[in-house]
This record gives sequence, structure tokens and C-alpha cells, in this order.
Amino acid sequence: MRVFASRRKRVIGVLSVLAVAAVLELYARRIDGFVVRPLALSQDTRTVVLIFHGSKDGDDPLLDEIAAAWPTAANASARAAVINYNWSDGADHRVRAAANGRYLGDVLGGELAQLTALESVVLVAHSDGAAVPDALCSAYRQAASKPARIEMIFLDPFGIRGFFDWGFGARAYGECADFELAYLNTDDPAPATNSALHRAFNIDITRVPPPESFARNGHYWPLEYFAARLRAGDLPRRDHAVNPRGDRVIASVE
Repeated sequence: MRVFASRRKRVIGVLSVLAVAAVLELYARRIDGFVVRPLALSQDTRTVVLIFHGSKDGDDPLLDEIAAAWPTAANASARAAVINYNWSDGADHRVRAAANGRYLGDVLGGELAQLTALESVVLVAHSDGAAVPDALCSAYRQAASKPARIEMIFLDPFGIRGFFDWGFGARAYGECADFELAYLNTDDPAPATNSALHRAFNIDITRVPPPESFARNGHYWPLEYFAARLRAGDLPRRDHAVNPRGDRVIASVE
């Protein structure tokens, strides 16, 4: 009887753990009820650059710098739009940010599909914003009559899906893109941001020390580094025939 009671307790314990895990996973994958603000772009727009922040970073000045630097670096015309998209209502719930990001991407992808003159889409994502690009790309390609070229640029992307899958981003981010670029470092405090992306051309800037004037933690260093490269027009060739998926280049001190 004692053996039976001990086994029964162990079974109940295991089932309880599994039940809690299932509840946590379902909770993390549930979408919050937030309103997606439309892009409201002109029908003759040919190029779109969309920038997505992470949790609690809707007013990050580094993303403003990236948005401001892009038109000069890309020689943007009047038919180009660069938008630093604020989705704080979805991003700031950290546990559900990934689910919310995919929902946001679905909605915006459907909207972009209505722009028949579109030729190029660039999606820039930091941290939890990394959940948006592939969902946007998939929704766009499914609905667009003549899909544009899509590039993705990930800046220290947060790779967790649900509550337990911490390697999802490294495996899957960029699956939908024509070209994918990732800047990352491996010595910052943010979890699930240190692995190279299997589908991206990766630039590891861990060995490059930030300037003394940079006072933020290392999770934001890839933003500063990318903004500087963008201003200088010093980006790698965006072509996987030259910069293959899965490669990881270690950036050196200049």
C-alpha cells in the first residue's frame, strides 16, 4: 500500500507539473486585444522600411536614429516610406509579445498587399520586435498579386516562442525573406538573444567595444552599431549568394 501511495503521489506530481506547463504555454500564446494602427501609405509607394521595437522600448531614441538615417543611406525617393512603428500596446506585455507580434505582422502584411506598386520591403526588428517580420512577410506574400522583394534585419532578436521554446528564433526567423541580416552580441543580459540565426547572414559584434559615450546595456549595442553602419553606408551586400544564410562573421575592432 505504501508503494502504491508513493507512486500515486509521483504521478499526481508529474501531472500537476504538466498541467501548469500547459497553462503557461497557452497563456503565452494568447493574443492581447490591442488595436493595430494602419500604415495608411500612398498607393504609389514603391519602397517601405518598417522598424519594430521591443518590449518597453516604444520611444527608443536609437530606433529614431535608424529611421532618420535610412533615407540618406538608401537614396530614398518620394515613393519611399520609412516608419518607426510603435506597437507598445502589444509589445509591452513581455510574455505575450511574440504572439502579439505575429498578430501585428498578419494585419500589416495584409495591408501592404494592397499596394500594387510596391517593389521593396525592408523589415528592421529589435528584441521582441523580431516576432513581427515573418508573420508580416507570410501574410503579404499570400495576399499580394505580385509580391515585392522582402529583406529582414534583426538586431539582437529575442528568440522565444510561447513559454518554453527558447530556440525558435534561431531556427525559424527569416524563413520568408529574400535576404536576412542579423547583428548580435553574446555578452548582454537579455535571454535568448545570443544564438546566430540559421537563415540569416550573421554579424557578431561581441568583440567590438561600444564607445565610452554609450551608457546602455549590451542588448542595445547592436542598434547603435547598426545605426552607425547605416549612416556610413557601410552595410554588407544584401545577397545570400555572396553572404550565405547561416554564416557568422565576427566583427573586429576598427
